[in-house]
Amino acid sequence: KENSTLPFVCQEKYEGESGCFYKSFRTATQRSSGDFRALDALLKERFFILKMTYILCQNSSGAL
Repeated sequence: KENSTLPFVCQEKYEGESGCFYKSFRTATQRSSGDFRALDALLKERFFILKMTYILCQNSSGAL
Protein backbone atom coordinates (compact mmCIF):
# COMPACT_ATOMS: atom_id res chain seq x y z
CA LYS A 1 0.00 0.00 0.00
CA GLU A 2 2.60 2.54 -1.09
CA ASN A 3 -0.05 4.60 -2.88
CA SER A 4 -1.16 7.00 -0.15
CA THR A 5 -3.34 9.28 -2.22
CA LEU A 6 -6.57 10.93 -1.08
CA PRO A 7 -8.92 8.88 -3.32
CA PHE A 8 -7.22 5.69 -2.10
CA VAL A 9 -7.66 6.76 1.50
CA CYS A 10 -11.33 7.54 1.01
CA GLN A 11 -11.82 3.95 -0.03
CA GLU A 12 -11.00 2.89 3.50
CA LYS A 13 -13.28 5.35 5.28
CA TYR A 14 -14.97 4.11 8.43
CA GLU A 15 -18.67 4.07 9.20
CA GLY A 16 -19.94 7.46 10.29
CA GLU A 17 -19.27 10.99 9.12
CA SER A 18 -16.06 11.21 11.14
CA GLY A 19 -14.53 8.23 9.37
CA CYS A 20 -13.70 9.77 6.02
CA PHE A 21 -11.67 12.76 7.12
CA TYR A 22 -10.22 10.80 10.04
CA LYS A 23 -8.68 8.17 7.80
CA SER A 24 -7.54 10.63 5.16
CA PHE A 25 -5.74 12.97 7.56
CA ARG A 26 -4.30 9.99 9.38
CA THR A 27 -2.74 8.46 6.28
CA ALA A 28 -1.54 11.83 5.05
CA THR A 29 0.33 12.36 8.29
CA GLN A 30 1.62 8.80 8.18
CA ARG A 31 3.94 9.75 5.34
CA SER A 32 5.54 12.44 7.51
CA SER A 33 5.37 11.06 11.03
CA GLY A 34 4.08 7.51 11.16
CA ASP A 35 3.09 7.83 14.81
CA PHE A 36 -0.58 6.81 14.80
CA ARG A 37 -1.07 6.93 18.55
CA ALA A 38 0.18 10.48 18.87
CA LEU A 39 -1.89 11.33 15.81
CA ASP A 40 -5.11 10.23 17.50
CA ALA A 41 -4.67 12.99 20.06
CA LEU A 42 -3.76 15.41 17.29
CA LEU A 43 -6.96 14.61 15.40
CA LYS A 44 -9.16 15.82 18.23
CA GLU A 45 -7.17 19.02 18.68
CA ARG A 46 -7.05 19.83 14.97
CA PHE A 47 -10.74 19.31 14.29
CA PHE A 48 -11.03 22.43 12.12
CA ILE A 49 -8.31 21.06 9.84
CA LEU A 50 -9.99 17.67 9.78
CA LYS A 51 -13.25 19.25 8.72
CA MET A 52 -11.60 20.70 5.64
CA THR A 53 -10.04 17.33 4.90
CA TYR A 54 -13.41 15.66 5.29
CA ILE A 55 -14.97 17.95 2.69
CA LEU A 56 -12.05 17.25 0.36
CA CYS A 57 -12.40 13.56 1.05
CA GLN A 58 -16.11 13.67 0.24
CA ASN A 59 -15.32 15.33 -3.07
CA SER A 60 -12.70 12.72 -3.93
CA SER A 61 -14.99 9.92 -2.87
CA GLY A 62 -17.59 11.11 -5.36
CA ALA A 63 -15.02 10.91 -8.14
CA LEU A 64 -14.26 7.36 -7.09
